Amino acid sequence: MKKANVLLIVAVIFQIMFLLVFTSIIDLYAILASSLAKSIIDFLCSGAIVSGFIASYIYYEENKKISVGLWIISTLFLVIYIFSALIGTM
Repeated sequence: MKKANVLLIVAVIFQIMFLLVFTSIIDLYAILASSLAKSIIDFLCSGAIVSGFIASYIYYEENKKISVGLWIISTLFLVIYIFSALIGTM
């Protein structure tokens, strides 16, 4: 398995976890202490954003459509994360 495929799988897993936590399907605040839940949410959000951008960059030569899609999703997650941190909803 190529590095690009592994990184693509990691990026998709992080992005799915980001969506599950952000939409409160998995409510970490009900399960864990608030400071630990906040740390895990920050890790998932930054992991989804960074791995998406890196996978997009590495995967660009193999499939440009997937690369552009990952870049758009990662940019959308970045905007959502920044605005939710500014508003204080996360």
